[in-house]
Amino acid sequence: MIFEVGKQYSNNNGEYIPLGIRGDVMRVRYHTGKEQTLSVAMQTRIYENRNLRQPTEQGYIRKHQEGYQSYWTLGFLANRIVHLGVNIITGRESEFRDQYKITTGKELKPEQIGISFLREGANQWGNQGVIAFSAKENELVLLKFRNTPYLTNQLNIFEVKDIHYFWFALENGFQIGGKQDISNIQKLIPTTDKDSFNKGLRYAKE
Repeated sequence: MIFEVGKQYSNNNGEYIPLGIRGDVMRVRYHTGKEQTLSVAMQTRIYENRNLRQPTEQGYIRKHQEGYQSYWTLGFLANRIVHLGVNIITGRESEFRDQYKITTGKELKPEQIGISFLREGANQWGNQGVIAFSAKENELVLLKFRNTPYLTNQLNIFEVKDIHYFWFALENGFQIGGKQDISNIQKLIPTTDKDSFNKGLRYAKE
């Protein structure tokens, strides 16, 4: 990925234009007027991750069928999420912290609520994203994850373990923990996907 001065790009903080680039250091200006110095390598990874989910002509339909990148589901969860957490395999904390910083642009807080640990070998698939949300059983067909949600021991509270959707949610402004800041999430949703997101958001309010 080669960034060019004067062209427009975006990350979790919004759209920006590079003002100057030297080695791995890039000075940028956001659409708000704020200027910041960024790492070219880190912004390249963010750009490539976002580019993987750029919509085609039938963006929403394709993403809804693909599943874990459905913005309709993301909008639904913004209103219905009860808990967003992660189970980290012991010994892989550093890997998780690095990915967290790349995805969110922030350092993981010490003693972050919503993080638990699994002994090595307890889960052959690695770290687990855990998403708990309220829903009626007949609404599950509308939600798209890689894995199937299951009913917890609480009435109408479902949980799904999906590390891919966990990172997708964080990339779009969700935070580890409980109640989400919907207004902040809406600022980070790509313009081309806002309609799908808002439809899911409105449905979850009804």
